[in-house]
Amino acid sequence: MYRMSHDIVIGGRRLRLLEKVVIKRSVENLADTATITLPAYVLGRPIELGNKIQEGDGVNIALGYDGETKMEFSGYVDDIYIGKDGIEIRCMDELWRFKNTSLKDEVLKAPRLKDVLESICQQVDPQIKINCDYDIDYDKFTIFKATAYDVLTKIHEEIKADIYFDNGELHLHPPYSVVNQKMVKLDFARNIETSDLKYIRAKDQKIEVEVTIKKPDGKKHTETYGSTGGKKVSIIAQSESKEEAKQLAENEYNACCFDGYDGSVTGWLLPYVQPAMAISLHDEDLPDRDGKYYVVATETTFSKSGGQRKITLGRRLS
Repeated sequence: MYRMSHDIVIGGRRLRLLEKVVIKRSVENLADTATITLPAYVLGRPIELGNKIQEGDGVNIALGYDGETKMEFSGYVDDIYIGKDGIEIRCMDELWRFKNTSLKDEVLKAPRLKDVLESICQQVDPQIKINCDYDIDYDKFTIFKATAYDVLTKIHEEIKADIYFDNGELHLHPPYSVVNQKMVKLDFARNIETSDLKYIRAKDQKIEVEVTIKKPDGKKHTETYGSTGGKKVSIIAQSESKEEAKQLAENEYNACCFDGYDGSVTGWLLPYVQPAMAISLHDEDLPDRDGKYYVVATETTFSKSGGQRKITLGRRLS
């Protein structure tokens, strides 16, 4: 039987008392978050944090078994909530620094997207590296009374990119374009505890893909492909060709419509899984449904009841 292990450091102090930890990570959300819950009372006396833990303190959370732990989250204390049932220390990843950095007002003339990112990252931390696959040009980009997080939110809403931090790098990639090379094997008979899955078929899906291209003169052109009245997928393309935009819309539609699982599976802390990884699912009873899937999100829970990881599936890769 495995023995639960954790190594949580906040503001340089190692946390001994712990009720629960919930870590939420996703390529579709700007920030990864963690909520650390402490008990309200110890030996009948309420816990007094005093100034031991404060907003902005660095947070590292490593979880595992039998003294072997793996880093699951790194970030900062965003908020502390004290309730009758416990103390919640709410944390945010590196985007906390973006949220708390007010940018200077400026109008960038004819910048590329990378120019915008470099401008805001310089004001947050010049050491931040940028890994961006987009080559978008703007006529101008206005920053007025905004934080660095506000600007990233605007970019995220416009281009629907996967935006996340990894090892000090700010990543911006088209959805599903970057897959972690390490693939994890999950087996319904071995390391999947529960599942909330529906097997869907391509012929039953209604998806409409909308691809928008922005021309040098600032005008936009949109191509659509698929079935109206269903799920809508929007993409901003780099091409200036209507024919290429139309082909991209068709390719995206074919990639989104597949025979495979939709939903999530829940396992334990091992094997380790994070968003942007690929997992292979195997079911001994239904081998014809085996496949490789992109991981969109994970939700990891650690408490006296045990460690669990809920894995949300994205597109089927093969």
